[in-house]
Amino acid sequence: MDIIITIQHAANVHLFKHVVRDLEAAGHDVHVFGREKGVTGELLDAYDIDHELLCGEPDGWLGLGLTQLRY
Repeated sequence: MDIIITIQHAANVHLFKHVVRDLEAAGHDVHVFGREKGVTGELLDAYDIDHELLCGEPDGWLGLGLTQLRY
């Protein structure tokens, strides 16, 4: 089964890291997508979780709105 997990904050990496590993160990294809916020990308790399960051960290309220639209 294909499973998609989205990461919007670094805390989500800690929450889902075990879920990703367990699902992959059970033979599922897990696709992790996220947006850069703080150290999100670095944590995903550190835990060796294959991922794709869809957008960078926003700057200001307008940037946040545009980031959410793109995400």
